[in-house]
Formats: sequence, structure tokens, C-alpha cells
Amino acid sequence: MKLPRIAQVTRIEAVEEPELAGRFSEIVIVNGAKEVRLHRDVDSDELRFTRGLRRKRRGVISILSGRFRVEWLWAMTNQQGYSDGVRLQLCSKSERLVFEFIAAASAIDVFEATQRPNKAPEPTTTAVMPRATLPVSDVKQRTENRNPARVTPAVVVAHL
Repeated sequence: MKLPRIAQVTRIEAVEEPELAGRFSEIVIVNGAKEVRLHRDVDSDELRFTRGLRRKRRGVISILSGRFRVEWLWAMTNQQGYSDGVRLQLCSKSERLVFEFIAAASAIDVFEATQRPNKAPEPTTTAVMPRATLPVSDVKQRTENRNPARVTPAVVVAHL
């Protein structure tokens, strides 16, 4: 797949696939009066890009609107060698967004990647933890007192 040169994006729209609810037949990346269309090749299920002037369509859903700079655009190839996906990272003054467009089962799926915070769990000192509480029918009685607290050893880790 040859990737187009896209520097700016003002809108991303998805054209609904009439026979598959929630799936798309075409993705339209708009910059002013020009657009780049991402569509699925019906014979190979590969993604293809075409360029052109903006045109009206039915069944269009807006995915993104604003002024964004394209930081990068990647082509994704599956294990059989087909170009079946595109990953696009956009940046504005206030946010950075990553979208994936994947050809699957005769349509295009759209995913927005989100970054999880890179935070390790807080260290725990030796603490008193209650036992798990289960219905009596699920637990074999071993002691008369089923809910005593017990000390759980934990290693204290210093923050760097």
C-alpha cells in the first residue's frame, strides 16, 4: 500500500456500510476542499487510498473535527502479507490522538487508541487483610470463626 502525504486534517468521517450496522465502507480524511478516501478492496479485503475533491455522501458519521497536524501514518500488514490496516497519529495544541482503521469481514472497523497511565501500584506495608467472604454452602468449615483477620506480609518498596 502506498501511503499518501497528508500534513493537516480538519475532519475524519466514516461512511456507514448499509448492510453491516456499526461498520464502515469508507473513511474520509478531509483537509479543506480536498479529501483522501480510504476504502476496502472487495476482492482482497486490502485497504486502498484515493484522492479527490470533497463530495457529498449519505450515511456519514463524523469521527473527528478540528485542526490537526499529522505526526505519522503507518500501513499495517497482516501475517498473510495483505495491507489491511492504517494507523494515524494526529496532534493539536491541546491533544494527541491515534486512530486505527482495519479492514475486517467486508468492512472497515475504526479504533481510537488510548494511552494508559504508566503508574506502578503503590507499595503496601504489612497490613491486616480480611479473609474472602463466601456463602457457607461454598466453603468447608475448618474453624468455628470463619472471618478472622490475618496479617498479610508485604515487602515495602521505596519510591525512586
